[in-house]
Amino acid sequence: MKKLLFLEPFYGGSHKDFADGWIQHSRHQIDLVTLPARFWKWRLRMAALYFVDIVDDFHKYDALICTSMMSISELKNHCQIPIFLYMHESQLSYPLPKSSKVDHHGIHIDFSNCLAADWLVFNSHTHMSTFIDHIDTYFARVPEYPPHWIKKIIMQKAQVLHPGCQLKNNAAFVHNKRPMIIWNHRWEFDKNPEEFFRALSEIDGKGYAFDIVLLGECGQDVPKPFIKAKDKWGERVLHYGFVDNKNDYITWLQRADLVISTALQENFGISVVEAMYYGCFPLLPHRLSYPEVLPREYHKECLYKDFADLIAKMEKFLQIPERRKEYRQRISQSMAKHSWEKTVEKYDAIF
Repeated sequence: MKKLLFLEPFYGGSHKDFADGWIQHSRHQIDLVTLPARFWKWRLRMAALYFVDIVDDFHKYDALICTSMMSISELKNHCQIPIFLYMHESQLSYPLPKSSKVDHHGIHIDFSNCLAADWLVFNSHTHMSTFIDHIDTYFARVPEYPPHWIKKIIMQKAQVLHPGCQLKNNAAFVHNKRPMIIWNHRWEFDKNPEEFFRALSEIDGKGYAFDIVLLGECGQDVPKPFIKAKDKWGERVLHYGFVDNKNDYITWLQRADLVISTALQENFGISVVEAMYYGCFPLLPHRLSYPEVLPREYHKECLYKDFADLIAKMEKFLQIPERRKEYRQRISQSMAKHSWEKTVEKYDAIF
């Protein structure tokens, strides 16, 4: 058994789930030091210096566990022990709103982190390959002397481990008189809520009845698409906002029939795995990490090529009385492999 220190500068959402899940299931002793999940750009730049100040006994640990929301190269100068870096996300491959500028400093932190890490782990093959593919594109913007050698080092060092998910024993699926469509993703630009609500409007215009559940974390400002949706759908929105209690969150997933993603960016998709495990039929883009996470036998029914295909698949689902019960059961069973009980040994074995 090793003694490890987990430093998490953004302790919320998938970052919190990952840290808590690994610590609860690990055979190693893992201590946890965190910062609240806010001001992510400042965390990226300053969190390492904060941890250097408050942790005065790095030497008593066999290794550090860090995530990509901080500059570990600054940390390594002080701790002098091996560092495991988990790439939840990367600035290099993150999509930007039209009004936003490229965060060159954040991208440089990505590069220095990958070089400084003793173990470099991405949360999906999709994320790893996308990150590596973007390196040459980014260096093409450098006016002179781009460090192309970085790509070779990262390719040699990088590996993939899907994150564990905290999946409790599942109950029998609920069958609703009116189909329940759920959103359990972050309320952010990269999850593309505009297209989700556009799809609901189109299906509603075709005469299909359904209820809506809007879960997921939201920042300080509620995005306009959600405000408009609440006003438009009224009583058909059965829940609106983040559910802090995990058991209540699971209950909503078990009650729902259909989970839809319209994401522009998804490196793994814990929220979608949870929804599928607890019985939701998924309709997901045929891109990003979804073809990797969803078994191939379900691609034809569950992955859509474009908006028109999404609408067609929604109609097909809503026209079937029992709403594809057999598919839901089989997909649920296939998601059990992502539980921490079945994945933790791959993480623990690294040390």
